[in-house]
Amino acid sequence: MARQTYTTNKRLYFSLIFVLLIVITVVLGQHIPLTGSLFTFGERLQKHIERLQKRIINVTPEFAQQHAAPSVAFGLTVYPVNRVPNWGAMRTPAEWERSFVSMQPGDFVPVPAYDLDTLTIPLQRLARSPITPDRYPALTAKLYYSTRFFGAYDLDSGEFEAPHPGIDLKLAPGTPIGAIAGGRVHLVGRDNRLGTLVIIEHHSPEGIVFSIYGHLADTIVFEGDMVQPRETIGIVGMTGATTAPHLHLQIDRDRGVRPHVPYAPNMLPKKQDALRYTVHPIEFIETFGKTTL
Repeated sequence: MARQTYTTNKRLYFSLIFVLLIVITVVLGQHIPLTGSLFTFGERLQKHIERLQKRIINVTPEFAQQHAAPSVAFGLTVYPVNRVPNWGAMRTPAEWERSFVSMQPGDFVPVPAYDLDTLTIPLQRLARSPITPDRYPALTAKLYYSTRFFGAYDLDSGEFEAPHPGIDLKLAPGTPIGAIAGGRVHLVGRDNRLGTLVIIEHHSPEGIVFSIYGHLADTIVFEGDMVQPRETIGIVGMTGATTAPHLHLQIDRDRGVRPHVPYAPNMLPKKQDALRYTVHPIEFIETFGKTTL
């Protein structure tokens, strides 16, 4: 009887704590926005509260099996953003250096095609004065896909010229980034090269793959979260080894290592060797889905 009373009081105690935290979430969520992002402090606190609630319950193996979160279907793949700044139409540093929230709807255009014929047109030719509107799309594509798949850090570079797996996407700081497909958040962390990063595990038609999002300024997901395609996972920043705000997007095959370590060769691999460990992000997205929601 005493044990039953103790258990009841314990549950009542934690329930009161939970209600109090909910109240704090509502109040803080209305008054403390995170600078440079679309997320509020309240949203992040709510995520922590949900995890605290799970830990309050004395979970038995049987309970865990009965109440385990269902896996999220892979679904249709999408780009991590559906519009990009019209970089080609911008002329001054004041325009280029604006944050996402400082830009207007007219500053954005649909995601440009990843076309190597366009991306390798010499920048000097495209930027020759006067820059006419017919050159804006090519300039925007060239700047957006700032580093190509295994490309050099050179806007005129093609592919398989340097040991750079993945693709760099030039975006305004604070741009919300979405998951490219449904899956489970495998890791949220930080390393010297990719800075603040999120890794999502996907069960794709090609087997397990990991999408990697690097150089983030902030994240809004936690390890174990289930995410839908285009669900926001963080915002663009310039953490890690980078000189300008952008997203490093990489998709790796499963090598059986846990936690997954992003593929990062020290020297340029042969194409057939590289494709054993990683895949072309844009080709993957366009093969298994649509590009906008």
